[in-house]
Amino acid sequence: MFDWLFNGVGWLIAWIYSWSNSYSVAIGAMAIVVMIVITPLTLKSTRGMLEMQRLQPELRRLQIEFKGDRQGMNEEMMKLYQEHKVNPLASCLPLLAQMPVFIIMFRLIRGLTFRPEPGAGFTPMHLDKTSELYQSLVGKTEMRSFGLDLAVHPIEVMRTDLQGACSMADSSRLSHSCTSSNSEWSLLERSARPCRQVNKRFSSTCRLHSPSSRWRCRRA
Repeated sequence: MFDWLFNGVGWLIAWIYSWSNSYSVAIGAMAIVVMIVITPLTLKSTRGMLEMQRLQPELRRLQIEFKGDRQGMNEEMMKLYQEHKVNPLASCLPLLAQMPVFIIMFRLIRGLTFRPEPGAGFTPMHLDKTSELYQSLVGKTEMRSFGLDLAVHPIEVMRTDLQGACSMADSSRLSHSCTSSNSEWSLLERSARPCRQVNKRFSSTCRLHSPSSRWRCRRA
């Protein structure tokens, strides 16, 4: 239903890529265009928020004055809004109006690296098949720009980094465990050394005496 809208935005990003030959520049330029488009809505939303903040003291006064009369408080608040020409929804509606723009951008950027099946090459969506952007992506498995693969999802990058951190932590823990075990073994060796020396001296003393004395030594 809205394919014409996605195709129009796709034509724009393909045109930007045709003179930049850089995925990052094309996406960044599109982000700037989007910011320019939504700037009036952002300004209107900010203006509405500032106007509501200026009326906060009056609104608090009405809430205290009509604490038990909610209907009367609503009537007075509407009179206050009309008097100052303030729309209480002026700060919310512009934000909602921006949502379609972000949805279009998300679907378009995601469609650049669309795969019909896992492991297959890209089949870009919403692009003219004769455009340079389409030809540079179709059948590829990476979207390289400035050394980064823009086709990799952030969750996959986070998962890879987490696995690497866990592997490093396990290696460090194993090394620490081995070091601790070696230290404990060395401590046991040092502790057993005097015992072996005493046993050696004791057996030498027993051998100097008669056979009966040797027997008493062994018995003891």
